[in-house]
Amino acid sequence: MTDSLPGNHSLEAGTEIRQLKELVNALRSELERARHDKEAAVQNTLASTTQEMQQIKLTVGQLRDELEKAKFERDEAVRKAMTEGAAEVRQLESLVQALRAQLERSVFERQAAVQQAVVEITNENNQLRTSVQQLRDEMERIHVQREETVQHIRAEAAQEIAQLRETISAQRAQLEKLTFEHKEAFQARERTSRDEVAHLQGTISLLREALEARRG
Repeated sequence: MTDSLPGNHSLEAGTEIRQLKELVNALRSELERARHDKEAAVQNTLASTTQEMQQIKLTVGQLRDELEKAKFERDEAVRKAMTEGAAEVRQLESLVQALRAQLERSVFERQAAVQQAVVEITNENNQLRTSVQQLRDEMERIHVQREETVQHIRAEAAQEIAQLRETISAQRAQLEKLTFEHKEAFQARERTSRDEVAHLQGTISLLREALEARRG
């Protein structure tokens, strides 16, 4: 019986090692799933944010086109009297360009931050018990990083969307102001034309009366 004890001990050690290896493999598979879930969450958030920003950019472009059209019609109606308005339009165009550049910088910085937030884990410890604990710790860290990355992306996207909405509001107000100024200028010219016609008609009447008086 004493000869069989080392064999039993070796069998138990082999069984424990196999169990530990199976546990390591299971944890490694769960870690891979966690990495995949993290990448999928980040990609979904980026896709949703990119789509919404593209829609907002399209709206900004349409409003910009309407603003340019209103500027052209206003310049045609009151050419020489609108130098201050033209300067204001140039300032708005510069503001739009600056906001577009700021938006592109923000998108680039966010993408760089997401890429830096993805951490590669490749080291494996030779001791099985230590490897199990390290894999568990690594899984918890990846979960926290995924939540922080998604929250950071959502916060930046919300801030950019709010800025774009403020730009749309300002451009819409400017468009309404230009339309009102165009209408006011047109009405002023109509009033001036009516006054000139009335003055000319009065002058003609006076001349006609003077001519009739001379003939009489």
